[in-house]
Amino acid sequence: MDSTTTWNSKRRRVVSSPQDLHITDLPDGIFADVAKYLAKPSIACFAVAMTAPSESSQLSNDAQVSPSSLCKAILTLKEDGSWDVLDFGDIEKSLAAKLSDDDVYSILMHIDAINILKKLKLTGCVNITGEGLAPLNGSVVLKEIDLSLVGQHESQDIEPEPKISEEVVLPILNSIVGENGSLEFIRLPKVWRERRIPQMDQFIESFNRLETSRNHKCTLCNVVCREKSNGFHDGLNTDRFYGLQNFSCNICRRFFCYVCETEEEVGCLVNCDKCEGDYCIDCLPVSYCDKCDNRVCSKCGTTESCTDCGVSFCGDCAGKFDCRSGPHCNGCAPGYRECKRTIQENNVLKLENAQLREEIEELRKRLQHTTSDHMYLEK
Repeated sequence: MDSTTTWNSKRRRVVSSPQDLHITDLPDGIFADVAKYLAKPSIACFAVAMTAPSESSQLSNDAQVSPSSLCKAILTLKEDGSWDVLDFGDIEKSLAAKLSDDDVYSILMHIDAINILKKLKLTGCVNITGEGLAPLNGSVVLKEIDLSLVGQHESQDIEPEPKISEEVVLPILNSIVGENGSLEFIRLPKVWRERRIPQMDQFIESFNRLETSRNHKCTLCNVVCREKSNGFHDGLNTDRFYGLQNFSCNICRRFFCYVCETEEEVGCLVNCDKCEGDYCIDCLPVSYCDKCDNRVCSKCGTTESCTDCGVSFCGDCAGKFDCRSGPHCNGCAPGYRECKRTIQENNVLKLENAQLREEIEELRKRLQHTTSDHMYLEK
Protein backbone atom coordinates (compact mmCIF):
# COMPACT_ATOMS: atom_id res chain seq x y z
CA MET A 1 0.00 0.00 0.00
CA ASP A 2 1.53 3.35 -1.02
CA SER A 3 1.52 6.54 1.05
CA THR A 4 -1.47 8.05 -0.84
CA THR A 5 -3.65 5.05 -0.14
CA THR A 6 -2.68 5.13 3.55
CA TRP A 7 -3.58 8.86 3.86
CA ASN A 8 -6.96 8.40 2.19
CA SER A 9 -7.72 5.44 4.44
CA LYS A 10 -6.97 7.45 7.58
CA ARG A 11 -9.08 10.37 6.31
CA ARG A 12 -12.10 8.12 5.78
CA ARG A 13 -11.83 6.88 9.38
CA VAL A 14 -11.79 10.43 10.83
CA VAL A 15 -14.40 12.25 8.70
CA SER A 16 -18.03 11.05 8.63
CA SER A 17 -19.69 10.51 5.31
CA PRO A 18 -21.98 13.31 4.04
CA GLN A 19 -25.00 11.08 4.63
CA ASP A 20 -24.21 11.00 8.37
CA LEU A 21 -23.95 14.80 8.80
CA HIS A 22 -26.87 16.85 10.13
CA ILE A 23 -27.31 20.54 10.92
CA THR A 24 -27.93 19.68 14.57
CA ASP A 25 -24.32 18.45 14.77
CA LEU A 26 -23.26 22.11 14.93
CA PRO A 27 -22.57 23.61 18.39
CA ASP A 28 -25.72 24.83 20.20
CA GLY A 29 -24.17 28.27 20.66
CA ILE A 30 -24.32 28.94 16.92
CA PHE A 31 -28.10 28.56 16.90
CA ALA A 32 -28.44 30.74 19.99
CA ASP A 33 -26.46 33.50 18.25
CA VAL A 34 -28.69 33.27 15.19
CA ALA A 35 -31.82 33.47 17.37
CA LYS A 36 -30.71 36.84 18.75
CA TYR A 37 -31.63 38.47 15.43
CA LEU A 38 -35.17 37.03 15.28
CA ALA A 39 -38.50 38.17 16.71
CA LYS A 40 -39.85 36.11 19.60
CA PRO A 41 -42.39 34.10 17.57
CA SER A 42 -39.69 33.38 14.98
CA ILE A 43 -37.35 32.18 17.72
CA ALA A 44 -40.02 29.81 19.01
CA CYS A 45 -40.71 28.50 15.49
CA PHE A 46 -36.96 28.09 14.96
CA ALA A 47 -36.58 26.13 18.20
CA VAL A 48 -39.45 23.81 17.34
CA ALA A 49 -38.17 23.29 13.78
CA MET A 50 -34.67 22.41 15.00
CA THR A 51 -35.92 19.94 17.58
CA ALA A 52 -35.92 16.32 16.52
CA PRO A 53 -39.44 15.15 15.57
CA SER A 54 -41.27 13.69 18.52
CA GLU A 55 -44.73 12.20 18.91
CA SER A 56 -45.02 14.00 22.25
CA SER A 57 -45.22 17.36 20.49
CA GLN A 58 -48.31 16.44 18.49
CA LEU A 59 -51.89 17.30 19.39
CA SER A 60 -52.83 13.64 19.39
CA ASN A 61 -50.55 12.96 22.36
CA ASP A 62 -50.88 14.59 25.78
CA ALA A 63 -47.40 13.63 26.97
CA GLN A 64 -45.19 16.38 28.32
CA VAL A 65 -42.62 17.86 25.94
CA SER A 66 -39.05 17.90 27.24
CA PRO A 67 -37.10 20.48 25.21
CA SER A 68 -33.68 19.30 24.06
CA SER A 69 -30.50 21.14 24.95
CA LEU A 70 -30.52 22.68 21.46
CA CYS A 71 -34.08 23.90 21.92
CA LYS A 72 -33.22 25.42 25.30
CA ALA A 73 -30.19 27.17 23.82
CA ILE A 74 -32.35 28.77 21.11
CA LEU A 75 -35.12 29.78 23.52
CA THR A 76 -32.69 31.38 25.97
CA LEU A 77 -32.54 34.97 24.78
CA LYS A 78 -29.51 37.05 25.73
CA GLU A 79 -31.41 40.30 26.36
CA ASP A 80 -34.76 38.99 27.57
CA GLY A 81 -34.99 35.41 28.74
CA SER A 82 -38.69 35.67 29.64
CA TRP A 83 -41.51 34.21 27.56
CA ASP A 84 -44.33 35.94 29.44
CA VAL A 85 -45.38 37.80 26.27
CA LEU A 86 -45.93 36.21 22.85
CA ASP A 87 -47.27 38.33 19.98
CA PHE A 88 -47.48 36.72 16.53
CA GLY A 89 -47.91 40.20 15.11
CA ASP A 90 -44.12 40.55 15.43
CA ILE A 91 -43.63 38.26 12.42
CA GLU A 92 -44.68 38.60 8.78
CA LYS A 93 -48.39 38.09 8.11
CA SER A 94 -47.57 35.54 5.41
CA LEU A 95 -45.71 33.40 7.96
CA ALA A 96 -48.36 33.75 10.68
CA ALA A 97 -51.04 32.68 8.19
CA LYS A 98 -49.16 29.44 7.52
CA LEU A 99 -48.98 28.38 11.16
CA SER A 100 -51.13 25.36 12.01
CA ASP A 101 -52.59 24.21 15.32
CA ASP A 102 -49.71 21.72 15.58
CA ASP A 103 -47.24 24.61 15.26
CA VAL A 104 -48.95 26.71 17.93
CA TYR A 105 -49.28 23.70 20.23
CA SER A 106 -45.58 22.86 19.93
CA ILE A 107 -44.55 26.47 20.53
CA LEU A 108 -46.69 26.79 23.68
CA MET A 109 -45.43 23.46 25.01
CA HIS A 110 -41.78 24.28 24.41
CA ILE A 111 -41.96 27.67 26.17
CA ASP A 112 -43.89 26.14 29.10
CA ALA A 113 -46.77 28.52 28.44
CA ILE A 114 -49.07 27.19 31.17
CA ASN A 115 -46.62 28.33 33.85
CA ILE A 116 -45.01 31.35 32.17
CA LEU A 117 -47.15 33.01 29.47
CA LYS A 118 -49.06 36.08 30.68
CA LYS A 119 -49.99 37.78 27.39
CA LEU A 120 -50.82 36.09 24.06
CA LYS A 121 -51.81 37.73 20.78
CA LEU A 122 -52.66 35.46 17.85
CA THR A 123 -52.31 38.23 15.25
CA GLY A 124 -52.43 36.81 11.73
CA CYS A 125 -52.96 33.16 12.77
CA VAL A 126 -56.02 32.78 10.53
CA ASN A 127 -55.34 29.12 9.72
CA ILE A 128 -55.90 27.68 13.20
CA THR A 129 -59.08 26.29 14.75
CA GLY A 130 -57.82 26.82 18.30
CA GLU A 131 -56.85 23.26 19.12
CA GLY A 132 -53.26 24.43 19.42
CA LEU A 133 -54.20 26.47 22.51
CA ALA A 134 -54.67 23.28 24.54
CA PRO A 135 -51.42 23.83 26.54
CA LEU A 136 -53.11 26.88 28.13
CA ASN A 137 -55.89 24.77 29.59
CA GLY A 138 -56.23 25.63 33.29
CA SER A 139 -53.61 28.41 33.23
CA VAL A 140 -53.60 30.61 36.34
CA VAL A 141 -50.96 33.06 35.06
CA LEU A 142 -52.45 34.20 31.71
CA LYS A 143 -53.69 37.78 32.07
CA GLU A 144 -54.36 38.90 28.48
CA ILE A 145 -55.35 37.04 25.34
CA ASP A 146 -56.21 38.52 21.94
CA LEU A 147 -58.13 36.12 19.70
CA SER A 148 -59.23 38.71 17.13
CA LEU A 149 -56.45 37.54 14.74
CA VAL A 150 -55.77 41.15 13.65
CA GLY A 151 -53.59 44.01 14.82
CA GLN A 152 -54.92 46.54 17.32
CA HIS A 153 -55.92 49.13 14.69
CA GLU A 154 -56.83 46.79 11.85
CA SER A 155 -60.31 45.93 10.62
CA GLN A 156 -61.71 42.74 12.16
CA ASP A 157 -63.58 41.89 8.96
CA ILE A 158 -61.41 39.00 7.72
CA GLU A 159 -61.89 37.37 4.31
CA PRO A 160 -62.17 34.45 3.96
CA GLU A 161 -63.74 33.81 7.34
CA PRO A 162 -61.14 32.56 9.86
CA LYS A 163 -61.25 28.96 11.07
CA ILE A 164 -61.00 29.65 14.80
CA SER A 165 -63.86 27.81 16.52
CA GLU A 166 -65.92 28.68 19.58
CA GLU A 167 -66.58 25.00 20.28
CA VAL A 168 -62.83 24.37 20.49
CA VAL A 169 -61.58 27.49 22.29
CA LEU A 170 -64.37 28.42 24.72
CA PRO A 171 -63.82 25.30 26.91
CA ILE A 172 -60.16 26.35 27.23
CA LEU A 173 -61.14 29.91 28.13
CA ASN A 174 -63.65 28.64 30.70
CA SER A 175 -60.87 26.65 32.36
CA ILE A 176 -58.82 29.87 32.60
CA VAL A 177 -61.54 32.05 34.18
CA GLY A 178 -62.01 29.78 37.18
CA GLU A 179 -61.78 30.95 40.78
CA ASN A 180 -57.98 31.13 40.65
CA GLY A 181 -57.83 32.60 37.14
CA SER A 182 -55.76 35.69 36.39
CA LEU A 183 -57.37 36.64 33.05
CA GLU A 184 -58.08 40.38 32.97
CA PHE A 185 -58.40 41.32 29.32
CA ILE A 186 -59.73 39.39 26.33
CA ARG A 187 -60.40 40.35 22.71
CA LEU A 188 -62.77 37.99 20.96
CA PRO A 189 -63.03 37.30 17.21
CA LYS A 190 -65.67 39.40 15.47
CA VAL A 191 -67.20 36.31 13.83
CA TRP A 192 -67.91 34.92 17.30
CA ARG A 193 -69.64 38.12 18.36
CA GLU A 194 -71.76 38.03 15.23
CA ARG A 195 -72.75 34.36 15.55
CA ARG A 196 -73.55 34.62 19.28
CA ILE A 197 -73.91 30.94 20.06
CA PRO A 198 -75.24 30.03 23.57
CA GLN A 199 -71.75 29.02 24.75
CA MET A 200 -70.63 32.62 24.18
CA ASP A 201 -73.27 33.95 26.58
CA GLN A 202 -72.17 31.42 29.20
CA PHE A 203 -68.51 32.42 28.87
CA ILE A 204 -69.33 36.15 29.08
CA GLU A 205 -71.31 35.53 32.26
CA SER A 206 -68.39 33.56 33.76
CA PHE A 207 -65.89 36.28 32.89
CA ASN A 208 -68.17 38.98 34.27
CA ARG A 209 -68.45 37.09 37.57
CA LEU A 210 -64.66 36.90 37.74
CA GLU A 211 -64.33 40.63 37.06
CA THR A 212 -67.03 41.49 39.57
CA SER A 213 -65.16 39.59 42.28
CA ARG A 214 -62.10 41.81 41.72
CA ASN A 215 -63.96 45.04 42.56
CA HIS A 216 -62.06 47.24 40.12
CA LYS A 217 -62.38 50.91 41.09
CA CYS A 218 -62.79 53.86 38.77
CA THR A 219 -59.60 55.86 38.22
CA LEU A 220 -61.50 59.14 38.57
CA CYS A 221 -64.25 58.70 41.17
CA ASN A 222 -62.81 55.68 43.04
CA VAL A 223 -66.18 53.87 42.93
CA VAL A 224 -66.35 50.15 42.17
CA CYS A 225 -67.07 49.94 38.42
CA ARG A 226 -69.43 46.95 38.64
CA GLU A 227 -71.80 48.90 40.88
CA LYS A 228 -72.72 51.07 37.87
CA SER A 229 -72.78 48.65 34.95
CA ASN A 230 -71.78 45.22 33.66
CA GLY A 231 -68.37 44.10 32.45
CA PHE A 232 -69.20 43.39 28.81
CA HIS A 233 -71.88 46.09 28.33
CA ASP A 234 -74.39 43.40 29.45
CA GLY A 235 -73.20 40.55 27.24
CA LEU A 236 -76.70 39.17 26.72
CA ASN A 237 -78.22 42.20 24.99
CA THR A 238 -78.37 42.86 21.26
CA ASP A 239 -76.40 46.08 20.94
CA ARG A 240 -73.21 46.52 18.95
CA PHE A 241 -71.08 46.21 22.09
CA TYR A 242 -71.83 42.52 22.53
CA GLY A 243 -68.64 40.68 23.49
CA LEU A 244 -66.55 43.85 23.84
CA GLN A 245 -64.85 44.38 27.18
CA ASN A 246 -65.92 47.48 29.04
CA PHE A 247 -64.47 49.85 31.64
CA SER A 248 -60.77 49.63 30.77
CA CYS A 249 -58.52 51.45 28.31
CA ASN A 250 -57.06 49.03 25.77
CA ILE A 251 -53.63 50.66 26.15
CA CYS A 252 -53.00 51.65 29.79
CA ARG A 253 -55.59 49.20 31.22
CA ARG A 254 -56.87 51.77 33.70
CA PHE A 255 -60.49 51.29 34.79
CA PHE A 256 -63.36 53.78 34.52
CA CYS A 257 -66.95 53.43 35.71
CA TYR A 258 -69.89 53.79 33.32
CA VAL A 259 -70.74 57.32 34.52
CA CYS A 260 -67.22 58.70 34.08
CA GLU A 261 -66.83 56.80 30.83
CA THR A 262 -69.86 58.38 29.14
CA GLU A 263 -70.34 61.73 30.90
CA GLU A 264 -70.01 64.56 28.37
CA GLU A 265 -67.93 66.82 30.62
CA VAL A 266 -65.44 64.03 31.27
CA GLY A 267 -65.67 61.65 28.29
CA CYS A 268 -62.60 59.83 29.55
CA LEU A 269 -63.15 56.52 27.70
CA VAL A 270 -64.36 56.40 24.09
CA ASN A 271 -64.93 53.46 21.72
CA CYS A 272 -63.49 53.61 18.19
CA ASP A 273 -65.92 52.29 15.55
CA LYS A 274 -63.06 51.29 13.25
CA CYS A 275 -60.94 49.04 15.49
CA GLU A 276 -63.63 48.63 18.20
CA GLY A 277 -61.20 49.44 20.98
CA ASP A 278 -61.77 51.61 24.08
CA TYR A 279 -59.20 54.35 24.70
CA CYS A 280 -58.87 56.96 27.41
CA ILE A 281 -58.16 60.58 26.48
CA ASP A 282 -54.63 60.33 27.91
CA CYS A 283 -53.60 57.42 25.65
CA LEU A 284 -55.31 58.01 22.32
CA PRO A 285 -57.66 60.80 21.20
CA VAL A 286 -60.92 59.72 19.57
CA SER A 287 -62.80 62.18 17.34
CA TYR A 288 -66.47 62.23 16.33
CA CYS A 289 -67.91 62.39 12.79
CA ASP A 290 -71.09 64.50 12.54
CA LYS A 291 -72.02 62.93 9.21
CA CYS A 292 -72.07 59.18 10.02
CA ASP A 293 -72.08 59.39 13.87
CA ASN A 294 -68.97 57.20 14.03
CA ARG A 295 -66.04 57.69 16.35
CA VAL A 296 -62.52 57.15 15.07
CA CYS A 297 -59.26 57.02 17.04
CA SER A 298 -56.21 58.88 15.75
CA LYS A 299 -54.55 55.58 14.74
CA CYS A 300 -57.47 54.60 12.50
CA GLY A 301 -58.07 58.02 10.94
CA THR A 302 -58.82 61.68 11.58
CA THR A 303 -61.72 64.09 11.22
CA GLU A 304 -61.74 67.49 9.51
CA SER A 305 -64.05 70.48 9.61
CA CYS A 306 -66.01 71.29 6.45
CA THR A 307 -65.20 74.73 5.05
CA ASP A 308 -68.80 75.36 3.97
CA CYS A 309 -71.06 73.95 6.73
CA GLY A 310 -68.55 73.57 9.58
CA VAL A 311 -69.43 69.99 10.55
CA SER A 312 -66.71 67.47 11.45
CA PHE A 313 -66.37 64.54 9.05
CA CYS A 314 -64.21 61.41 8.79
CA GLY A 315 -62.40 60.07 5.73
CA ASP A 316 -65.42 57.98 4.70
CA CYS A 317 -67.58 61.11 4.62
CA ALA A 318 -65.15 63.39 2.78
CA GLY A 319 -66.39 65.03 -0.42
CA LYS A 320 -64.51 65.02 -3.72
CA PHE A 321 -63.82 68.70 -4.19
CA ASP A 322 -60.91 70.26 -6.05
CA CYS A 323 -60.70 73.44 -4.05
CA ARG A 324 -57.73 75.11 -2.40
CA SER A 325 -59.90 76.95 0.12
CA GLY A 326 -60.22 73.93 2.43
CA PRO A 327 -61.77 70.45 2.94
CA HIS A 328 -65.45 69.73 2.29
CA CYS A 329 -67.84 67.01 3.47
CA ASN A 330 -69.76 64.84 1.02
CA GLY A 331 -72.92 66.84 1.72
CA CYS A 332 -71.42 70.07 0.47
CA ALA A 333 -69.45 68.37 -2.31
CA PRO A 334 -71.31 65.17 -3.28
CA GLY A 335 -69.49 64.89 -6.61
CA TYR A 336 -66.25 66.04 -8.14
CA ARG A 337 -66.36 69.60 -9.44
CA GLU A 338 -64.02 72.55 -9.68
CA CYS A 339 -64.60 75.59 -7.53
CA LYS A 340 -64.73 79.11 -9.00
CA ARG A 341 -61.30 79.94 -7.67
CA THR A 342 -59.75 76.94 -9.40
CA ILE A 343 -61.55 77.77 -12.66
CA GLN A 344 -60.34 81.39 -12.53
CA GLU A 345 -56.78 80.31 -11.83
CA ASN A 346 -56.90 77.81 -14.72
CA ASN A 347 -58.24 80.49 -17.09
CA VAL A 348 -55.46 82.87 -16.06
CA LEU A 349 -52.91 80.12 -16.60
CA LYS A 350 -54.30 79.40 -20.08
CA LEU A 351 -54.12 83.12 -20.97
CA GLU A 352 -50.56 83.40 -19.71
CA ASN A 353 -49.57 80.33 -21.74
CA ALA A 354 -51.15 81.82 -24.89
CA GLN A 355 -49.31 85.10 -24.38
CA LEU A 356 -46.07 83.25 -23.79
CA ARG A 357 -46.52 81.28 -27.01
CA GLU A 358 -47.09 84.52 -28.94
CA GLU A 359 -43.92 86.06 -27.50
CA ILE A 360 -41.91 82.96 -28.37
CA GLU A 361 -43.24 83.03 -31.94
CA GLU A 362 -42.32 86.74 -32.26
CA LEU A 363 -38.79 86.09 -31.02
CA ARG A 364 -38.44 83.21 -33.47
CA LYS A 365 -39.43 85.45 -36.38
CA ARG A 366 -37.00 88.16 -35.32
CA LEU A 367 -34.22 85.61 -35.05
CA GLN A 368 -34.91 84.35 -38.57
CA HIS A 369 -34.97 87.91 -39.90
CA THR A 370 -31.67 88.77 -38.18
CA THR A 371 -30.04 85.62 -39.52
CA SER A 372 -31.15 86.40 -43.05
CA ASP A 373 -29.73 89.96 -42.89
CA HIS A 374 -26.42 88.64 -41.57
CA MET A 375 -26.11 86.17 -44.45
CA TYR A 376 -26.89 88.93 -47.02
CA LEU A 377 -24.11 91.19 -45.63
CA GLU A 378 -21.56 88.39 -45.88
CA LYS A 379 -22.31 87.93 -49.56
